[in-house]
Amino acid sequence: MEDTLIQERVAIGLRNGRDMQASPLRKLAALPSNARKRDQSLSFEHRPADLPTAPAVFNAMKNFDQKTSATLRQTYSVALTAWKNYYRHYGISFEESELIVTAGGSEALIFAMCAVADAGDEILVFEPSTRITMDLRRIANVRLVPVALSIENAFHLRPKT
Repeated sequence: MEDTLIQERVAIGLRNGRDMQASPLRKLAALPSNARKRDQSLSFEHRPADLPTAPAVFNAMKNFDQKTSATLRQTYSVALTAWKNYYRHYGISFEESELIVTAGGSEALIFAMCAVADAGDEILVFEPSTRITMDLRRIANVRLVPVALSIENAFHLRPKT
């Protein structure tokens, strides 16, 4: 019975994933190569709205000559230990088996949605939010209920008193 339920959830997730819309930036990414195919000139540069990478980081990467041979399991083990130590510093203890290291934020959001909700359940999400958060709900087969936050009160849930 449980295997059938898991198979049904996976099938729903795959179907919903196929129905997701591409992000606007992914749609734009194909424009330069398509223009080159037509012998037209078109280019653009997308940079995340983030702080620039410090030159020291690039220098360290450029000058890194140490050979690495860590396996994925070793890499995860190092990451899990680091996170466990970080949280222990703040008085939070857990076993390494209780933490999942993901490849990125989107994967983590899907896991979190599936961990706390069954198909069709509602999850509160703070707005403004990201487009990807709204799209990932399709994979998890959940309904997101927006909770509007405002810059006027520094995005707090309640006005400061």
